[in-house]
Amino acid sequence: MRLEPAKIVLVTGVASGVGKTALSRRVAALVEASGRTVELFDETDILERKEFSEVIASFRSTGVASIRQLLDASNRYVMTSVAGDVDVFVQDMLFPFLPSLLAWGHSDEEIISFFAALAECCEAVELLQVHVTGDAAESLQRAVGREGQGWLESLITKVATYADTIEDVDDVDSLILYLESAERRSQRLLASAPWPVVIVDGATGTEDTAVQAIAALKLLDPAS
Repeated sequence: MRLEPAKIVLVTGVASGVGKTALSRRVAALVEASGRTVELFDETDILERKEFSEVIASFRSTGVASIRQLLDASNRYVMTSVAGDVDVFVQDMLFPFLPSLLAWGHSDEEIISFFAALAECCEAVELLQVHVTGDAAESLQRAVGREGQGWLESLITKVATYADTIEDVDDVDSLILYLESAERRSQRLLASAPWPVVIVDGATGTEDTAVQAIAALKLLDPAS
């Protein structure tokens, strides 16, 4: 039986290839090795989880999801999580939905208000966030090596439709400028998040970054 509130660790990042997926898996492995039970929520799991079916249906039909839909889905996910005996849930890029909120054109004030509402939905658990930063150009290069050149062209086309783009995004250089701007804005917004946020440099390598994150969030301290 779980003796303390479950923890949900949010592993986030802006640029593809920055290392958030590798970090989320390494954090989960290290926490599990400490004797705690862990559930990893991969980025694509949102497509299959019933708690998010309304969000996905809305996104597929309109390209966006409403604040209400995000909060309702988050509440359902938390209720499912606390019903079991898992100690720590590690999410690869889910809460707090920040890249989507930026791309859909929400203002800073709306996003900060959403953070407060999300925290209220998550009162039954403890939220902890690890935000991974890194050089956008280097991160994209790693992602292209993994996904192939066609993926980069598709990403440029997608980002060009984002509501928060200030300049046209039509090539790699303009994509990098967008990612750098989105990173700066993300960090400003996360400074107002009502849960602990640790910002780590993905360039230090997955193992060092994971150790930094776990130490900063005291994930291995049973009293944390």
